[in-house]
Amino acid sequence: MRGCFLPAILSLALTSSAQIPDRATEIARLKKEAQVKTRQIGDLAKKGELPTSDEAIRLLQQMVDALKEIRERLRRLEGEAPAAPQEGRIRWSGLGQFQYSDTDRKGNVPFDAFQFRRLRLMFDEAFAPRFSARVSFELASGANQTNLALRDAIFAWDASGGSKLGRDFVWAGQFAPPIGYELERSEFDREMPERSQFNGTLFAAERTRGVEYRRTDGRWTLRGGGFDALTIGDPEQANLSSGTGDRLAVAAAARYAPSKDTSVGVSGFAGDRATYTSGSSSSPEVGRRFLYLDAKVGGLLNNRLTFLGEAMAGHDRVPSAIATPTLGGHDLAGYSLVGVFGLSRLDRLAVRWEGFDSNLDAGNSGLHGLGFAYLRDLTPNVRFTFSEEAFVDESRHALFSQARYSQTLLRLQVRF
Repeated sequence: MRGCFLPAILSLALTSSAQIPDRATEIARLKKEAQVKTRQIGDLAKKGELPTSDEAIRLLQQMVDALKEIRERLRRLEGEAPAAPQEGRIRWSGLGQFQYSDTDRKGNVPFDAFQFRRLRLMFDEAFAPRFSARVSFELASGANQTNLALRDAIFAWDASGGSKLGRDFVWAGQFAPPIGYELERSEFDREMPERSQFNGTLFAAERTRGVEYRRTDGRWTLRGGGFDALTIGDPEQANLSSGTGDRLAVAAAARYAPSKDTSVGVSGFAGDRATYTSGSSSSPEVGRRFLYLDAKVGGLLNNRLTFLGEAMAGHDRVPSAIATPTLGGHDLAGYSLVGVFGLSRLDRLAVRWEGFDSNLDAGNSGLHGLGFAYLRDLTPNVRFTFSEEAFVDESRHALFSQARYSQTLLRLQVRF
């Protein structure tokens, strides 16, 4: 059954361009409309004094609301961050990813099936001039994707002080640790369907709990804080009560971005993976140490080509829900290199080369992957993705008599 849906879906995607609005034209139209609304508000305010009648105040409020809506639509089209929520008003958004996936990988991975990869709701509110919060829920969690799970729970304080805003922030709660660039990237913005193998293995669910301080100063961003040593999806933590079998860790990151299309970052993480007991066996405590280097270079070939790279070196054990006394820590390393080429204003092609060695001191522990993805924006908030990836995982040969496998995916994702 692998690939039987591909011709029909690709045909649908490729023949729908006549019905898709020109993104650049829509941005220009909205900017012009925003200028008109701004002039109308100015003209109304210039009529001697600010309006005092109920009818004039109502008209002014309607103009302001219309301008806010235009600005929000522009932010979405231009790929900017969503506007900060108004004080005392909850703003909600969401992301849905429905897909067909197929793989010849032996084991407990679902293959040849339709499924929800994500169905997420997010709520933002500014409940005081310098305090805001975000809470998000995954509605398609669990083995059969019918359970509700908490994803983000962030309380943010603008600590800039005085008249300065948006320069210093303190975050507390549950969120992605400041490691590398990939763990924090939005699922909608990522070029490849899933994160690299080494990130998905060592930081499952990409969420931990802690406190973080971040400072933005021109082209520099500095971050640091204290966190739980394990993510909420780590197999050695997922089925335990919060704090049980966990330790604290520290993380710090620095990023320099001379332009919107170019950046370089370095980050580090240090903590301990606690002793893990399952049944009558226990895995020993080991140190978790990671150093990440990442870079982005864009604007190449007339702004059509972008490269993103990330490399990791560290010490840990591969997390497992099965405890083994001999399952100690090892030096490990991983890397990911992604190239993205814009075929048109609606179409992109991404290629990723990745690797992960879970034990540099032994053989038959390396994983290598090569994959490509075709992405088409059906609207600014609806995207179709087709990807094909091939892997060579030397560690699987002893367990499944299989080292090579591939994975095909067709995904429709909607941001609302």
